[in-house]
Amino acid sequence: MAIINIIRNANGVSADPPSVTIAKNEAVYFANLDTHSAHQPTQAGQAKDYWFDYTIPAAVEGQDAATSPALNLPPTGAPVSFVIDAGSTAGGTIILQTA
Repeated sequence: MAIINIIRNANGVSADPPSVTIAKNEAVYFANLDTHSAHQPTQAGQAKDYWFDYTIPAAVEGQDAATSPALNLPPTGAPVSFVIDAGSTAGGTIILQTA
């Protein structure tokens, strides 16, 4: 299982870590640590609901972060670029191992 945190700092919103490598059949989750906004990660260039039907709610201080459902990608060996919100440039890469 890999977790990508959505964080906000002085430079705006970003993914932490910006790149993850996952093993075959491993799931990826996004955790929203941003207390200002809900987010809906998606594959770069795709519609906002390409991966998830709903946004991940904004974080509430003192509570565990809300997370996305499990994202299971096919083991192609190719990197998959993602954005934190459709139309955003903030995002990163998921690298899919084949073995």
